[in-house]
Amino acid sequence: MAQKPIAISLIAALVVAGILTLCPLATKPLTNQAFAATPCSLTVSANPSSGSIGWGEKIDSTISGTLTCGGTGLGGAKIDFTTMYSYSITDSSGNYDKVLVCTYNSCEPFIVKVHYAGDSEHSAADASTTVNMTHHGEAYK
Repeated sequence: MAQKPIAISLIAALVVAGILTLCPLATKPLTNQAFAATPCSLTVSANPSSGSIGWGEKIDSTISGTLTCGGTGLGGAKIDFTTMYSYSITDSSGNYDKVLVCTYNSCEPFIVKVHYAGDSEHSAADASTTVNMTHHGEAYK
């Protein structure tokens, strides 16, 4: 009879050790599970988006928009102007802008593409708009 309490204690100790060994393996997938990134949307517009330009003239078109993630403007985010090889940083409300200088041949039509790469908490987003300046007069010959 003296051996039964020892055997029960030994079995109980082995069961506890087994549970402690298996617990980290069972919960590991939960700790490594990635949480879904907050969906983001990006807008872009040009002002003016069209016009008439002559030789030697230029028109400044302001490219602007808003980055919204989860219904709220996201501040401090980098917005890449992929067709302009430039970028802008959003303000605290998610707004950004950049001036595009249109010359006689540079905005006929010119597609402006913007991109937010996203991060560990926010999804990526893209948008585009067209700037189209028509010519008046003749090019210098």
